Amino acid sequence: MITIASTCRHVARKMDADEPADTDSWEAWLQPGSELSVLDAVSVHQFERDNTDKPMAGYFPPARTQGTEIEELDELARNWLTYWVLDMGMRDAETWFTGRERPGFLRMPELA
Repeated sequence: MITIASTCRHVARKMDADEPADTDSWEAWLQPGSELSVLDAVSVHQFERDNTDKPMAGYFPPARTQGTEIEELDELARNWLTYWVLDMGMRDAETWFTGRERPGFLRMPELA
């Protein structure tokens, strides 16, 4: 998401154009491949689960952000993960996501 938003911003700047005022919806999947399930790639085993399915992938439905700032993208990712863990029947994961600090390395890159 950061790469896409940053690329659009830098292309617009290079073309001397405004950034898009009305961004499209974001949509995502987690697909680890190699016959691994999404639960093999994302460690959420510390949470009790009511749902015992072991899906191969995780789907995040289309959603919109107000803009492409890092805070908005971070909020969307947290909302997606909350939606996903609730769908997976995990208990108390949504409060854990809310309390996590965003890693310092997640920032918009400045391209030359």
